[in-house]
Amino acid sequence: MNKNFARVGAVTAIVAAAVVGLTACSATTPTPDASSTAIGSGVVSPIQIPVADANGMVYEIPMNSMGYLNVPESTEADWTGETATDGVVTFTKGGSDGDATLVPGLTPVAPGETGVTMTNTVTGESVTFTVVVTP
Repeated sequence: MNKNFARVGAVTAIVAAAVVGLTACSATTPTPDASSTAIGSGVVSPIQIPVADANGMVYEIPMNSMGYLNVPESTEADWTGETATDGVVTFTKGGSDGDATLVPGLTPVAPGETGVTMTNTVTGESVTFTVVVTP
């Protein structure tokens, strides 16, 4: 199976589970008014950041999305991330959790711009790029 397809599918399944979980908690079904929007209508697909091609690039990540770092297979846990400006994005380490492989990611915290340096702790490879978080 295509690795990228599996990752996007996994993220989509998580978002869908969250939406279903939130709606299952409601004891009554409210009648929507004319200004209502559907739950999940503001969710944007994750932004893929291919680490092999990221050096010097600029990636925009909307506040209602996330960036997932497409790293070589079996190296997910080897990567660390540092940001030049605190409070714009947070780095989430990749790795394994049972049968699931988790890719490293960047979660928007507030609109702004920051440099990001990713380093492979095993090979020493380093990649630097810019992330712009948009409202």
